[in-house]
Amino acid sequence: MGSGPGPTGSGPIEAALAARFAAAPTEGKDFDGRSDYGEFIAQGIPAGGTFTGAEVIKTAEQAAKWGGQAGVAFDKCYHQACDNLFNVNRAALAKQAAAISYVITAYGISTEDVNGVPPRSERAQARAVAKTVSVSATHDHDAVS
Repeated sequence: MGSGPGPTGSGPIEAALAARFAAAPTEGKDFDGRSDYGEFIAQGIPAGGTFTGAEVIKTAEQAAKWGGQAGVAFDKCYHQACDNLFNVNRAALAKQAAAISYVITAYGISTEDVNGVPPRSERAQARAVAKTVSVSATHDHDAVS
């Protein structure tokens, strides 16, 4: 996950995506507003996503982590004539698509955590604790029988 805050609700989206990549080496990237999501975050709509590098120059550490050549763009064909289906890293596409489709499906079922509402399980647990506390509370007067 990146360190920069997105609109309220973005954190759970980022966390859900990060969880899908838990076994893979990743790096967070902050929202910079330069892509399609820019207008969504400008309007306060929660957002999160994945990023494979585009024209960013790969460092030696990144080349060691993911392969490729340091000092060269992650995608040397980004927005160039060679940016076509023959330039697609199918393994990276499969990983990205799997993570994104999982998160989209999860939010298709419920958007509770991105709308500021705790998940149902947390609300149920809070109600159970509240009932236990109210039943066990002591009073400063005797019970009438």
